[in-house]
Amino acid sequence: MLKEFFSRSKKRNSSKVHRNGNGGRPLSQEGNHIRHPYFTGLLAKTNVVIWSYDFVTGRMACSSGIEQLTGYRASDFERGKRIWQDLVFEEDRPGYEEKRKRANRGENIHHQYRIADASGTVRWVEEFISPKMDENQRVVRLDGFVAEVADPSVPGDPADLFSFHDPATGLGNRKMLEAKIASRLQDSPKRMFAVLLFQFDKLKSIAEVLGVKNEQKLLKILLDRLQDMKIPYDHLYRLDSTVFGLFLPNIRDEEEPKKTAQRMIAKLEAPVPLEDYEFLFPVKIGISRYPNDGSAGEELINRAEIALNHAEDYGEERIKFYFPAMDIEARHVFQTEADLKKAIRQNELTLLFQPKVNAKNNAIVGAEALVRWNHPERGLIPADQFIRIAEKSELIDEIGDWVLKQTCKILADWTKRKLPAVPISINISPKRFLKGDYPGLVRNVIRRWGIDPGLLEIEITETSLMENKTVVTDAIQQIRQLGIKFSLDDFGTGFSSINYLTQFRTIDTLKIDKSFIAKIDEDPQMSAIVKSFIMLAKGLGMNVIAEGVETAGQLKFLTDNDCPVVQGFIYSKPLFLSDFEVLLREGEIRPKIGSATDIMENDRRGYFRVNFPSRKKGWLTVKAVRGKSVNAGKAPIDIKNIGGGGLCFLSDLDLPAGNQMLLAFGFELKDDPFVLNGHIIWKKKLRKGFEYGAEFIIDENERARLIKDLNQVLVSQRHLLFDPFA
Repeated sequence: MLKEFFSRSKKRNSSKVHRNGNGGRPLSQEGNHIRHPYFTGLLAKTNVVIWSYDFVTGRMACSSGIEQLTGYRASDFERGKRIWQDLVFEEDRPGYEEKRKRANRGENIHHQYRIADASGTVRWVEEFISPKMDENQRVVRLDGFVAEVADPSVPGDPADLFSFHDPATGLGNRKMLEAKIASRLQDSPKRMFAVLLFQFDKLKSIAEVLGVKNEQKLLKILLDRLQDMKIPYDHLYRLDSTVFGLFLPNIRDEEEPKKTAQRMIAKLEAPVPLEDYEFLFPVKIGISRYPNDGSAGEELINRAEIALNHAEDYGEERIKFYFPAMDIEARHVFQTEADLKKAIRQNELTLLFQPKVNAKNNAIVGAEALVRWNHPERGLIPADQFIRIAEKSELIDEIGDWVLKQTCKILADWTKRKLPAVPISINISPKRFLKGDYPGLVRNVIRRWGIDPGLLEIEITETSLMENKTVVTDAIQQIRQLGIKFSLDDFGTGFSSINYLTQFRTIDTLKIDKSFIAKIDEDPQMSAIVKSFIMLAKGLGMNVIAEGVETAGQLKFLTDNDCPVVQGFIYSKPLFLSDFEVLLREGEIRPKIGSATDIMENDRRGYFRVNFPSRKKGWLTVKAVRGKSVNAGKAPIDIKNIGGGGLCFLSDLDLPAGNQMLLAFGFELKDDPFVLNGHIIWKKKLRKGFEYGAEFIIDENERARLIKDLNQVLVSQRHLLFDPFA
């Protein structure tokens, strides 16, 4: 691929040819630099080399990836100052020259050989050469591709030029990252290093809306920003369509990867302008470290992936280090996702309906359709135990589309049976709006069942509205033209609520999140915030509804402040279809004043419990799943209280409630260690993490020892509560 090498054959191949052998299309050049997307795009910054030699003009050009591969400037090769053949390992040179002669005769060539770069490091490379012929079957140009290979014993497929590289970006792929780690372990087995995986979760959805070319433009902008951090392109990898890797070959301490991750987020989180759009790319990062988290490339990458799956799209939780207890949730997520795929195929999903009520006359004015999983072994599983897992896969779209179709089918049935139908709201994942086919799907489903569009309402979260607002707003406007209304769910929990709300006149109803409603009758500041939300919605001509209403005090506050439409347990829990249809016929429902407190009191049992206001440290591990023993790591937990029957604890792990998972809980009381088996019997999603209630599975001797120690703690605390778990 060097100019002087080819000059030996130029005379023999010379003819009066004025085209480049590429179908007559001219090959644009500036000096010796070919103006080609591969040369000017991301490939120009990787150790993937594309080269071309024109026998007619005598010009040779190559991508500047040659600098990454060899350490020498591309211009030195193009001007003949440096000879590629001189880099070829001496023992490989005879075979190399023979293949080049065959290429000059018009043969397609695929071979591997070794080169020595500027530092003296020997690298295996794989090269593909494609001759271009004129009408007289003379070779007028050679086009080639050179890439570093990790395992020369495994020959590449000439049809797959990028066996170790991503074809869209030229970055190394997962196989190349594994090989890089293996090489690093062989060269310096005692030095610490780290693997960072980072994800642009919205990239795939945007590609479906704007096309692959614009996806590549966006991706180039994002990856170019990392260059300001002096991150070499040959340390970057693309593992799949949205997940990228960064290899940090030398770290001084275990916290250095976190500092790098924080700098990356700062660079990547700024809006990306493209044409008439402005995109936000929330970035989350998972980190594994050697030697703490593994001793092989595949193991370290897998554990960085587990950490990535635990990272959140926003806030401090965007960066997660791997720790062994994450394997506990990973097992649960893997099994749940497999079961959920089967559940969708076998029609195990069902809808429950929670009424929306006008508190002034107790009339049912609507309902929210809530998806549940009717599991054949575990019974009815609430959405918070599987929706988050579905959202991390493509299953969330299937579930959302099923909810849309099933709701319209039910509305059509009510109309046919002359039931007094009310508007039903459904929840749609933010990702679904970024797919261009959703407005068309809604239109087709409405026509299929022949329902009044005014009976369907779509709830979207505040976050989904703030991200990629142009694309989402366009989709909303198309759907609203059908006569369907939109409500903004969980209002107040996003990051730019009031600033952005005035821009979205496509929203019909504002739904105040239950986290605000829970405190309005006890916290003056919270009640003032809720009042402002109500006034804001009214001022913008929006309807307003409060969710999560449970007490008479909350209900009175809302009706007194011009928010009479409510949803919550004070009127009804979510109901099966047949039970909700009974309420529809009646047309109204009375509030259950005091019932929430009564339910709580009835759950309290005979054992006392001891509260730990500052939280007691403990741990848990999984012993068995569905009767099969499991060897998992320990996860730290914060214990709120312990009783003779069980404990209440906080954790970042998302674990299932029910008896399918046997856990062991570890803690100390008065320097006395306990390791007790148990099941999770309830869970509650918090702003950060989860709260769980667990029931112990222990014999009476162990329970007596536990109660004895709890009594001693209780004497010192002088704080008595009843335990709800016995």
